[in-house]
Amino acid sequence: MRVSAPKTHNFNPTFQGVPPRFQKVDNFLIRGPRPSLSDLIELKKEGVNQIYDFRHKSMRSWNLVEKVACWFMNIKYKRKAYSNLGEYPQVVDFENIAQSVAQNGESGGKTLFHCNSGLHRTAHMAAFYRLTKGKASLDVTKQKLGEKYKETATSILKSEVVHKGYYSRKFDKYTGKNPIKHFLASMNNYYVKAIKRGQELFYKNILGLNNPQHH
Repeated sequence: MRVSAPKTHNFNPTFQGVPPRFQKVDNFLIRGPRPSLSDLIELKKEGVNQIYDFRHKSMRSWNLVEKVACWFMNIKYKRKAYSNLGEYPQVVDFENIAQSVAQNGESGGKTLFHCNSGLHRTAHMAAFYRLTKGKASLDVTKQKLGEKYKETATSILKSEVVHKGYYSRKFDKYTGKNPIKHFLASMNNYYVKAIKRGQELFYKNILGLNNPQHH
């Protein structure tokens, strides 16, 4: 299937007032796509007082709109822009963000993770948070889990990433002469490449696991 951008999945709502595009990770964390103004209002009602925006640096105009809206709503807006084909976050970035979620939750608030579609970047950040709970560094977490580390990390990744089918997009091998179909195939393959690289970096560079199987 040739599409020009990732699709947004609809989740079953887990908070009464939260739109179905958003998903509860635990009592401290929600994840999903870029929120609209009406989304922000509903999320604020559900206790969201902190937002992490992981969209690419090119999203500057939308960034400003959301930042201003959050300022008016007294929501802490935090930006960690990155690209799966460019600069990928380091372990310390994942650790700091997970710790921020835990601290904010223990103070009575909720955090929203979002990128553009709410699928890939938020999946990695949420999986890391679930692994450490923001209570310890990754090294300490590995020491505590010992031989169970690989099994635990893999289980979280399967439930947070693989089983949701975020990485099922295939390369389009179109070789015809139709310029529109050629363009759509090129765009599709660009996203496939970005998604695959981000997944590989997360498994290997961040978690220290073998490269994932793509489904």
